[in-house]
Amino acid sequence: MRKKILITGANGFIASQVVKLLSKDKYKIYGLNRRKITNAGVKYFNIDLSNHSKINNLISTIKPDYLIHTAWYNKHNEYWNSTKNIHSLNDSINIYDSFCKNKGKKILILGTCDEYAAAKKKCHEFKSEIKPANIYSSSKNLLHMYVQSSYLHNKVKYNWLRIFYPVGQGENKNRLLPSLIRGIKVNGKAEIKQGNYVKDLIHVEDCARAVIECLKSDYNGPINIGSGKGINISSIGKLIINKLGYGKLIIKNNKKSINDKKNYMVADNTILTKKIGFKFKYDNRKTINECCKYWDEN
Repeated sequence: MRKKILITGANGFIASQVVKLLSKDKYKIYGLNRRKITNAGVKYFNIDLSNHSKINNLISTIKPDYLIHTAWYNKHNEYWNSTKNIHSLNDSINIYDSFCKNKGKKILILGTCDEYAAAKKKCHEFKSEIKPANIYSSSKNLLHMYVQSSYLHNKVKYNWLRIFYPVGQGENKNRLLPSLIRGIKVNGKAEIKQGNYVKDLIHVEDCARAVIECLKSDYNGPINIGSGKGINISSIGKLIINKLGYGKLIIKNNKKSINDKKNYMVADNTILTKKIGFKFKYDNRKTINECCKYWDEN
């Protein structure tokens, strides 16, 4: 009998890639979504997570073996300190409790690298300080603490997946790479305000593959989902120009940014690569080249 998986935010940036890959596997997939979409082999439900009674009824009806929870308020440049994060937190607690009540086996929840404190070395799941700097990351961390403490008595396995900087197909066009690529294509130049900031890019396909490998593993607890290879924003811009074959960068190295005060954010991915056994398909150059190709066609 096929195992049943429920995926929230199923048409989202990362989740849509997870659905695409899982569709090739031997699972019965249910997608939870606010918009109507169709995908052969996937049963979708258009229910808002804030409708707790409908969510609870759905879970008690299908009784999923696994839950991949990706849904969260994420309007670009507004989500950092929006009170809507509190609504996402409450909705997440409800769906978690309902899943556990209905004898779910394992839950994966997307956290964020922004839960970590500012540091000059790679972020480790157990060695690095957790110090959220905004409502978004604080709400995510509160959810992790709730799941972590609940595990002590319900024993429902979980992976708290701290996502670093996914890029690629389906990404919001206002995010870093699309805005740089489109700026160069349209204006022949792009301005970089934090050229010295170091990011951990991970291609969204690798990100989705990592989520699935975690799902299949017996590992319990937090896992960093990042390439482990830091690259500063100036270098990202230069690789984009190299791939496009034209363009100019205007680089400014500001000391502070309103929404990103942590200028070095790179994953220690030892748990992902050693304990889970995940192998990356994309390096930074290949990731950026693929992004340039995608945004050249879209």
